[in-house]
Amino acid sequence: MVTRQRGVVAVISVHADPLAVLGSGQNGGMNLTVRRLCSSLSEMGVATDVLTRLSASGQASVQPIAPMSRVLRLPAGPLQTLAAAEAVDHVSELVTSIDDHANHAGVDYRVIHAHHWVSGLVAERLSRLWGVPWAQSFHTLAKTKREGRYAVEPGRELIESRLCRDADHLVAVSQSEARDLVEFYAVDPQRIDVVEPGADRSITTPCRVAEMRALLDLTGKRVILFAGRLDPLKDIDTLLGATAGLAMREGYADVVTLLAGDDAVDGERERLTAQAHARGIGDRVHFLGSVDHDDLIDYYSLADVCVVPSRIESFGLVALEAQAAGTPVVAADVGGLREIVVHGKTGFLVAPGDVTGFCRQIARVLDDVELRSHLGDAARRRAAAFTWARGSARLDSVYARLEAAG
Repeated sequence: MVTRQRGVVAVISVHADPLAVLGSGQNGGMNLTVRRLCSSLSEMGVATDVLTRLSASGQASVQPIAPMSRVLRLPAGPLQTLAAAEAVDHVSELVTSIDDHANHAGVDYRVIHAHHWVSGLVAERLSRLWGVPWAQSFHTLAKTKREGRYAVEPGRELIESRLCRDADHLVAVSQSEARDLVEFYAVDPQRIDVVEPGADRSITTPCRVAEMRALLDLTGKRVILFAGRLDPLKDIDTLLGATAGLAMREGYADVVTLLAGDDAVDGERERLTAQAHARGIGDRVHFLGSVDHDDLIDYYSLADVCVVPSRIESFGLVALEAQAAGTPVVAADVGGLREIVVHGKTGFLVAPGDVTGFCRQIARVLDDVELRSHLGDAARRRAAAFTWARGSARLDSVYARLEAAG
């Protein structure tokens, strides 16, 4: 007879494996958020199973995140990476795989927490099957993307509307996302909790900047950093335009732009490389490829300014991490970035797509060493308010309330 294990949270993350390499494909802030929150929950004594698709031959089916947290990769569809719209076709298979696992392992999950809309489709069915409450996080909303004039997957808006209606509770990553849930999906604010991501404590420990600069041939240069997937949503075109604008001015021959990340869309790096050469800045823009998150901390520290030009950003983890490292941020005035970057105090906010505005504010940070120091100090203090421990404590409270409500 199987001994039943109780008290575990089922975290559904269909196409955001928390242990995937960040900065390539669709792997980014959501993956890291799931991983760090589960790790922090583990420190609090809360057990989590992150349930995702097995997406490649040779992948470990079970992999630990923390002492009380693990990733379980279960068969559902082909052994390859799938876009969200493709993963929808394999929801039923994943539901069956997860239910089979729960039965064979003897696990009675106390709460389900789904991340992203495809994961919500899985959680919706499991919640009914198991009679277990379900919390839903989106990280990116279809109607927010459409407002930003980006294409969304067919049927996604209707699915998200249904998930918003049927989930027991909603967990937003920012006040901005919570407002969008209310405005675009008519969600009762009482059904929403905001759980912001945090910054890793290790980011606050300075790296050996001079050594890193020498290693990367950046000694004596001023450095602009972009970190994230190479994705049209990130609007790297605006950063390239701003870099080109600086190149046309006197006194900026020493400025280098580093792009840490790889293709989210096939051919995006090639397109951006061609654009940089067409603008005459091919020698000023360095593509680093996907950078391990632990190594990314060093790039935050050596940069003079971090630029986040995204036209849509539910939270903006890169902006928070850069600030934690004491690096000023110039970011688009959108979404959660408004809650991280304090205009004129920790960096500057610019209208999305405003190449001239980005160029002006980047130059302002690069030109004034004293201002850069003041912004960096304030940025570090601001980032200290966002911790994974605070986020996991809020999540634990959500789970306890859902479980108590039955």
